Amino acid sequence: MGEPIYVGKAKNLRERLSYYFQENLLSDRTRTMVNESFSLETIETASEVDALILEADIIKRLKPKYNIALKDDKSYLLVKVENSHRQSFPRVLLVRRREPDAASYFGPFPQGSSIKKVLRSLRKMFNFRDCSQTKFNKYRKLGRGCLYFDLGLCQAPCAGMIGRFEYLNSLKSIRRFLSEGSENLEKELTDSMIRYSQILDFEKAEEVKQKLEVIKKIREIKFSPEDYRQNPFLIRDRRRLENNDLAEFVNDKSNYRLNANKDGFRVEAYDISNLNGNQPTASMVVFINGLPQKEEYKRFKVKNVKGINDYQMMAEVLSRRSKHDNWPKPDLVLVDGGAGQAKIAETILGIFFSIPVIGLAKRLEQIYFKGRYYRIAKNQPIMELLVRIRDESHRFAKKYHQLLRLKDEVGN
Repeated sequence: MGEPIYVGKAKNLRERLSYYFQENLLSDRTRTMVNESFSLETIETASEVDALILEADIIKRLKPKYNIALKDDKSYLLVKVENSHRQSFPRVLLVRRREPDAASYFGPFPQGSSIKKVLRSLRKMFNFRDCSQTKFNKYRKLGRGCLYFDLGLCQAPCAGMIGRFEYLNSLKSIRRFLSEGSENLEKELTDSMIRYSQILDFEKAEEVKQKLEVIKKIREIKFSPEDYRQNPFLIRDRRRLENNDLAEFVNDKSNYRLNANKDGFRVEAYDISNLNGNQPTASMVVFINGLPQKEEYKRFKVKNVKGINDYQMMAEVLSRRSKHDNWPKPDLVLVDGGAGQAKIAETILGIFFSIPVIGLAKRLEQIYFKGRYYRIAKNQPIMELLVRIRDESHRFAKKYHQLLRLKDEVGN
């Protein structure tokens, strides 16, 4: 195995690699890097933010010689959290070089836009300051916060709106997020929310709950760089665990005998999207061995149902799907909804396929299967898989619905 010379992240590996073989578009530096390389290693991550933090961690540890500068010789971005012994209310900043100070630095982050997006989201949770000392002193004299306080992006320590201890706790959470990912931070916040609820401080509990919701919007970080270092095939192994957990649940609760380890374990998921019965659509998304197969996605325009009736819409769509015996047979079907939707799917698909049908009720995130509801913790492999598939079917149905509505509006 040779020495690493470059580390990068990519949503689409094929597209990223194709760039390095467009001879006329490459700089001399990039062309030299390509000529020196002879192998490629990849680590799949659970999310883009996981990839961002892992990329920074590997670059920091290995210092590959071609991870030195961006175009125009700009250095990579770092997140700097100032030292609390030197600043009463330390700032969180994006900088391009490390200073010989006692601050904490995270990075470097080659994808500047990605870390900026993460920091904007973190600021909604923890409201840190990034202003100069001159501006800080100005608003301290005025006794009020600046525009960022009005926007809910700073807690105005300059005006005494937050105590030092509470502010430093926020910075501690930011440090943990940037070094470890969100898993430990989420657990810490959840425990805090429960404690506030137990002492009936519901206002504080709601504040913590909102922070948890922002974390989920960032895109949950499942694993730390250390996790990926210990097992570069972590995501593949996790995907296998999720599928096995799903199969074990179905086999334990029914007479079905799913084999999630077979090549081509196929799950189809369906969702209905409509607004007041207008332009109702449905999606069929396909996951094979835990991976989305977007080339096999199908979308349906509901034709025969008038008004708002999700049950009849689901019945129409599944009836149309069942007539396509040229499409591969699914091992399991997931529908967005509870008992009503699942029973319709069982009735219709049972005529054509002998396969299990699961409903995932969105409001309480409960599994409906074979006449019963099951509440399973969200961090269990089966729930992570089913929620991911259900959310993808919802996204795809909503996208088509919005497209049809837009065409309708333009036509009118």
